[in-house]
Amino acid sequence: MLSSIRLLEVFPEIGPVVYRGNIRRVLVFRRHFGLFYVVEDRGIILHALLDLRQDPQSIMRRLRSI
Repeated sequence: MLSSIRLLEVFPEIGPVVYRGNIRRVLVFRRHFGLFYVVEDRGIILHALLDLRQDPQSIMRRLRSI
């Protein structure tokens, strides 16, 4: 996961936008987990590390709370 965070430092917009026009995701840990983040003027804000093998509706409920 640290390599993904280092990659985000250099290329903050590498992850595709997956929710609400600004929440991005990068895959980590053999693509089983998604690191959800937002790029802001002050830097990268990490919001959630979620297991992507769970119900997609559970993931969407969690993203709505961001």
